[in-house]
Amino acid sequence: MENQLRELLNAHVPQPSVDYCVQFFSDNPFNFKITRKRLTKSGDYRYDPRDSSHTITINGDLNPFAFLITFIHECAHLKVKKAFGNRLIKPHGKEWKSAFQELMLPLLNKETFPIDILRPLTNYMLNPKASTHSDHALSYALSKHNPEGPSTTVRDIETGKLFRYESSVFEKMETRRTKALCRNVQNGKSYLFTLHAPIEPISEENETKLKSTQEINSYAKLNDIKEGALFSFRGRPFQKKQLRRTNVLCVDQNNKREYLIHKDSVVSPL
Repeated sequence: MENQLRELLNAHVPQPSVDYCVQFFSDNPFNFKITRKRLTKSGDYRYDPRDSSHTITINGDLNPFAFLITFIHECAHLKVKKAFGNRLIKPHGKEWKSAFQELMLPLLNKETFPIDILRPLTNYMLNPKASTHSDHALSYALSKHNPEGPSTTVRDIETGKLFRYESSVFEKMETRRTKALCRNVQNGKSYLFTLHAPIEPISEENETKLKSTQEINSYAKLNDIKEGALFSFRGRPFQKKQLRRTNVLCVDQNNKREYLIHKDSVVSPL
């Protein structure tokens, strides 16, 4: 099995890391499979209580550096399972973080990773999350080594353009130094994205289709609608009355009470 694993890893991870990965397998035997691309995950670890076996699967479309990080990520799950058994611990809690950091430490060098990945990877490993996609700097650095080239980022698209991030559609509203204010067009909430967050641009044709199918709701900043206009905010109908510095005096149409709502709040005109 070691020779088979070595042969597989030779084709999928940076050469300097092969011996290290094979040694972990030798000390902690497991079933290993390389799978087709999976949209919901890059890798997986499973324990089968019927025969006490461990199985690790990794997506075969990952570039060598992403493949290695995912491989070590899953090996950390295996290590935690062996150490803690059936004790109730969080999948990506402090036990996993510690195991992941310990296993990754010998690989954090220029021989294994290029410097453009090593820097954000080292920072990410200070407090690793469940997915490298949560770290936009690392995710973008890894994407630059994909065969198809780097991902499109929030920085690359114009203000007012739509894009997909994970399963949601956003509109880029404005750039604020190192981040961009973006609005989820399906629920109206605003979020700050780092400029190098990898995203999927939406073409003008598809943008038109989204609007025609009413997948995108109509939203605006409260400051941009006229006084006297009706709007919905957090599921309740209001009427805009008067601007007061950074807030707007509004009247709840259900109970007729007055409320101050921040002028930059995203609302749905009625």
